[in-house]
Amino acid sequence: MTDIFWTNLKVRLGDLKPWAQNPKFSTKAQAQRILDSFKKFGQVQTVAIGPGCEVYDGHQRLSALLTLHGSDYELDARQSSRPLSDLERKELVVTLHTAAVGSYDWEAIANGWASPEELQGWGMDKDTLKGWNNDANNLKELLTADAPAVDAEPQTDRAAELLEKWQVKAGDLWRIGGYTVCPHCGEKNGK
Repeated sequence: MTDIFWTNLKVRLGDLKPWAQNPKFSTKAQAQRILDSFKKFGQVQTVAIGPGCEVYDGHQRLSALLTLHGSDYELDARQSSRPLSDLERKELVVTLHTAAVGSYDWEAIANGWASPEELQGWGMDKDTLKGWNNDANNLKELLTADAPAVDAEPQTDRAAELLEKWQVKAGDLWRIGGYTVCPHCGEKNGK
């Protein structure tokens, strides 16, 4: 494929064509923060588009600007010199939002960089942090989905050691919540 060059231009919101496969979304709170940011700072980030005005990056900004200004509003965009393939488009979205971004220095932030109230007001609130945690867990599942399953090795050679450690004897039952479990055979009863 040929190299890609980007050109700055103004484009009408109504001329932009959102990408149906865009995997990014905003919650209501995130959309409101985008709107508040535009009201306070204006358009800081551009929207990346293809030669036919298809949106590559900036869908949430596009939605926010449509809400604020309507379809006749002109915004700053960066237009590619050629259409991106489907794979290039997907790679661009992941690269821009995952691979090409820095990380926070949590120690610097915790040591007076901004107050907790300021951080929460700027969008680093419990919902955002919970979302990051969910994203991290989902990524972990994605990365380990193809990992071969490993069976735990039987611990029969350690039975005497474990019986001594846990002080269990024949006939003992363990209560876990509403269940009883036999520590010898694993049989459970309850709920």
